[in-house]
Amino acid sequence: MLGIHLEQRFLAIAVYRKSYPILIKTMVIPLLTGILFGFLASLHIYWALGGKWASRKTIPVRPDGAPLFQPGKMATLLVALLLGLSAAYFLTGWGRVHDFSDFWSIPAWIIVAAFFLRSIGEFKYVGFFKRIRGSDFARMDTFVYSPLCLLISGGVAHFMVFLLR
Repeated sequence: MLGIHLEQRFLAIAVYRKSYPILIKTMVIPLLTGILFGFLASLHIYWALGGKWASRKTIPVRPDGAPLFQPGKMATLLVALLLGLSAAYFLTGWGRVHDFSDFWSIPAWIIVAAFFLRSIGEFKYVGFFKRIRGSDFARMDTFVYSPLCLLISGGVAHFMVFLLR
């Protein structure tokens, strides 16, 4: 009887070691993406409620230093809602409420496209190919926002392609 339990343990360890990359892709990517989206949603709620932390570096500015736009509370809450729904989507997939296939794959591909396009930008104020580069926002966009968008897009795309195999 003891030999059977040891054999089962060694078999379980061997299976675990071979399936470790699968575990990373199927468990860690949705979990980290969900946590990241949850944090970003919380940050947008904080800003909508009047918080000022890091807000100066999050809005693109014109060459004269004037903000390109002033996001209102409703627009900021809408972005928070979309980020919160994205967090819920990835965390419920991580919790195995859905399996990211068929109908459930559509939101993931929308997120991949949206964040990839955001990383490229509109060629003037945001994205890797922007022309206006001298502001605090432009530096943060170059080194944080656009790379993060590309990482989200690439990570989710990799996850989805891996699941389609």
